Amino acid sequence: MKRDWGLIRSILLQIQETCDGQEWQYISIAGVPQLDVNNHLQILGDARLIEVQTPLAPKGTDNGNYLPRGNSAAFRVARLTWNGHEFLNSISNDSVWDRTLEQIRSIGGSVPLEVVKQTAIQIATRVLTQS
Repeated sequence: MKRDWGLIRSILLQIQETCDGQEWQYISIAGVPQLDVNNHLQILGDARLIEVQTPLAPKGTDNGNYLPRGNSAAFRVARLTWNGHEFLNSISNDSVWDRTLEQIRSIGGSVPLEVVKQTAIQIATRVLTQS
């Protein structure tokens, strides 16, 4: 699976809007297979951008009670972490996001999270200083 930066942004925006940290929420994105959403929720949790709960396997299975990676059962999310808010703040503006994607695509599209964040910050800074 490759990271889909558009899906990552959509997931983070939805979490910001719907998750208050008080209860676990299921996340789905219209038109996106749940398996793809789950895989991205899991890697966003791995990156510590969100607080995510891995679904438990049915009793009687011998896998430590956790479903294997890629299972289509829904993951639950409580909130964005501090780092999740920081990253989302850098990519939430549509104009900044479009320019960020354009630059990422110009170098092949496969870049680390920190490069996406720093690129967005540089673009936002340019926009702010030109105003």
